[in-house]
Amino acid sequence: KLFVRPSSFTYTVLISGFVKTGMIERGCQYLDKMLEDGLSPNAVLYTSLIGHFLKKGDFKFSFTLFGLMGENEIKHDHVAYITLLSGLWRAM
Repeated sequence: KLFVRPSSFTYTVLISGFVKTGMIERGCQYLDKMLEDGLSPNAVLYTSLIGHFLKKGDFKFSFTLFGLMGENEIKHDHVAYITLLSGLWRAM
């Protein structure tokens, strides 16, 4: 039996895909598994999750994720800021 441990990239693709198709619980399960495997979400995954939760109207959790990026020493890039600002703008 061959076993290849998933990489951060693999988890990012899986989690983003589940979240984008509305399977949030499944995406969160893989996020937990990613963390258990000692891997950290990257800026792409955080930004994808922030955008999704903003679209769902969960601003508090979106800001929590944005804060976690900084706490986990992941630089807030221009895409993360634009995603956050665009989501807030759409809510107005």
